[in-house]
Amino acid sequence: MKYLYVLYMVLVSVGCGKYVSQKSPVENSSHLLPEIEWLETSRKQLMNSSFSQGYYSYPRMIQLSNNDLMYVYECNGNVYMNSSNDLGETWQNDQLIAQRRDNINATVPEIIALKNGEIIIAYNLRPAQNSNNGYDPAKQFSIAIKKSSDKGKNWSEERILYKGGYHFENGCWEPAMVQLPDNSLYLFFSNEAIYTESNEQNISVLKSSDNGNTWSSTPGIISFAKNARDGMPVPIIDNSGKLIFSIEDNSDGGEFKPSVLTTGLPWTGEIINEHSQKRKKLLRNIFSKEVYAGAPFLRQLNTGEFFLSFQTTYKRTHKWNLSTFYMVSFDKEFNKFRILDPPFRIPNDKAALWNSFVILNDNKTIIALTATNAFNDYNAIWMIKGKIK
Repeated sequence: MKYLYVLYMVLVSVGCGKYVSQKSPVENSSHLLPEIEWLETSRKQLMNSSFSQGYYSYPRMIQLSNNDLMYVYECNGNVYMNSSNDLGETWQNDQLIAQRRDNINATVPEIIALKNGEIIIAYNLRPAQNSNNGYDPAKQFSIAIKKSSDKGKNWSEERILYKGGYHFENGCWEPAMVQLPDNSLYLFFSNEAIYTESNEQNISVLKSSDNGNTWSSTPGIISFAKNARDGMPVPIIDNSGKLIFSIEDNSDGGEFKPSVLTTGLPWTGEIINEHSQKRKKLLRNIFSKEVYAGAPFLRQLNTGEFFLSFQTTYKRTHKWNLSTFYMVSFDKEFNKFRILDPPFRIPNDKAALWNSFVILNDNKTIIALTATNAFNDYNAIWMIKGKIK
C-alpha cells in the first residue's frame, strides 16, 4: 500500500466529471443487514482556515466516554489533532502533534482512548529521499507514539517503538491499536523490514501491559502470506471477545482485496497464513482480480453486525489514485453482506482516499471521513454523518 500512498502525494487529480452511483444489486447480498442514510446537510470540510492548501490525508476519529470527538490527520508531513464537544458541529484549533523534521515525514496517524482516560496517537515516521534520490542510513522508517493524560491538552515526548530499514523497500507502515479486555495493548503495523530480498510484508504486533508506558522490544508476526503483502491492519475486539483485524490482502494474486482475520485471546503467537481458516477473504465473488479494493477499515455495532469500508476502482477507471469510498455491512460471521450507499458522491475523475469512519456511542450514528478533491480544486479532509438503520 505504501507505493500507492507515495504516488498519490504526487498525483492528486483535478477536473470535473459526472458522478456514477456505486451501489448496485448483488445476488448474494442480504437486505436484512444494516444500512446507512447519509445526511447530506452534515457534510463539511475539516480543515483549519489558517492553513495553506496542501496534502491532507488519513483522517481517523474516535468518540470519548464523555461524547467528545477527537480526530487526527496528516498534512504535508505533519500530524495534527482536533476535538469537538458538540458532536462535530464545531471544532477547536488544530493542534500539531508530530512535525516534519530533517527530511522525515510524520504520517498516517491513528488514535485510541484507553479505559483509564489516557489517549495515545501512533504514527509512521517516513524519511524522504535526499537530493541524490537516495536514502540516509541514519534515518529509518519507524513506528512512533505520543501519550496524553489530560484529554489532549498536553502530550508526552515522542517514543519510537520500532525501526525498520532506511530504504523505502524495507520500511514499516500504518500503525493501529487496540486495547484488550485485560487492559493490555496491541499495536499492529505493516512490516517489510525483515524481507530485504523479497517484496513480501507481514502484519506485526507490539504489546504493552502498562497502558503504553513500556512495550515489547521485538514484534510478533500475526499474519503473513508467502509471496504477498498483508497490509493496513485495523484491529478490534469483537462482541464475543475475539481479536479481529481487517487487512488488504493480495495473496490470491491480482489487486488488493479486503480480508478479516480472527484469533482468540490471548494471542499465542500463531501466524495466520494465506491458507488458514482464520483468514476470511471477502467480496472475491463480486470483484475481479484486476479490481483494486484496498485500505480497509473495520468496526462493529453493539448488535454484532460489522461495517467495512475500503477504497476501490470498482465500476471506475482502473487507476487506483481515482478510487472512491465504498462501505459494506456484514453479518456476525461475515457470510452475508450488503453494499451500502457511498458516503460521498465522487465523480469518476476525482478520488476519495484513505477513508475511515466512527460509530458513535449511541450505536445509531456514524461519521465517515475521507481525503478528497471532489469538492474543491485541491484535496482536503471531509466528514459526513449518517443514520444507521
